Amino acid sequence: MFYGLGWNVRPQGNAGKANVWHTGAMPGTSTLLVRLANGRSWVVLFNQRSDGKADDNIDSLLHAAALKVKAWPTTNLFESYK
Repeated sequence: MFYGLGWNVRPQGNAGKANVWHTGAMPGTSTLLVRLANGRSWVVLFNQRSDGKADDNIDSLLHAAALKVKAWPTTNLFESYK
């Protein structure tokens, strides 16, 4: 694992791809942003600041959930909400 320009970086294989993530917090809030080497991403916003354990737990649960999805939408689902 490396730290680059504010991001945590974990190389995945020899293809030059990596999982990257960033956490942040302010009084009363905390965040987690993850982008996987396969292009999938997620963001989690908490309305409290934790000791880090809650962030670690939700991160592993979201990774597991993302791996269980067999087919992702191929169209822009946000187009209908303009």
